[in-house]
Amino acid sequence: MEHNDFPTEVDSLDQDRDSGVKNVTIRGIDSNTYLEFSKAVKILNMNIGDAITRMMQDVIKDFDGTFPGIRPGILKGKEQLKKIEIEYNEELKISNDDLIQANARISFERIGTLDIKSDVTQESFNKYIREIYRCKNVRVPNILPKLIILSKIVRYEKIEIYDVETNEVIETIVNSSQTVESLKRHRVVVRTPRPPRSPRPPRGVPEPSEAPEPPEPPELVDPIDSDEDFDDEF
Repeated sequence: MEHNDFPTEVDSLDQDRDSGVKNVTIRGIDSNTYLEFSKAVKILNMNIGDAITRMMQDVIKDFDGTFPGIRPGILKGKEQLKKIEIEYNEELKISNDDLIQANARISFERIGTLDIKSDVTQESFNKYIREIYRCKNVRVPNILPKLIILSKIVRYEKIEIYDVETNEVIETIVNSSQTVESLKRHRVVVRTPRPPRSPRPPRGVPEPSEAPEPPEPPELVDPIDSDEDFDDEF
């Protein structure tokens, strides 16, 4: 591509310092791109300065999409929050102070019962809770918007929204697909026990099924012939 070897001045802007507007000089602008951009700006009845300012504002809003290798916090001079994970707890209660003191983007994973206490503000919930993943039961106060809650919680079995004054559950959201999956994982299978096996005979002794049949008992024959005549001798 052809580039200018000389400075390309952006159209003059207002010189009011109180408004934060200033003249700048940009080097290395591609000539063809600059000409096409200038024509488009003139059609919109804008000057180059206003157009570039608006474009820069759009880039800042979607900095990750335009420059994925650079974090937007660096551009704004703000320190990015670190990311931490809390996982594998049977029960856990989180307060607003817990989130502020951690000062991090927190992922809660595989918690049996996660209880978000009633003092957690929407600002803290959005800022510090990155994700709630694969937690069985999640309790949240009704001061948090439902859609914000659902956007943070993934792969749950049950969400209980409770009243901050009475602490009573006013709405329960059940993830039916997760419940069915959990039941499948924990199904009970009943099997009929097998009868105990008979002990094997000593080596060299045939198995009972292979033992020879016992001989038949001899036929008993009456020694006296019933047809023979006997003489009575007295």
